[in-house]
Amino acid sequence: MPRDVPRLEAHRLVLRPLREDDKITLMAIPRDAEYIRLFGGDPATAGPRSSEDVERWYESRAESLRWIIDVRDR
Repeated sequence: MPRDVPRLEAHRLVLRPLREDDKITLMAIPRDAEYIRLFGGDPATAGPRSSEDVERWYESRAESLRWIIDVRDR
């Protein structure tokens, strides 16, 4: 995961560096066809997301993924 990424905050929005517990959240994201296409996947071949799938996803984006978007007061 990238280091030295600043945390940016607004009234209801936070852009923050990735954390290890984000992987748990990623595994829980619904297997929605639109979401899958948004990230370059094929909904026809997408199955349940395993912890190994999440690790591969993080590793493949280690240099480009910088922030997670948190919305406050959800």
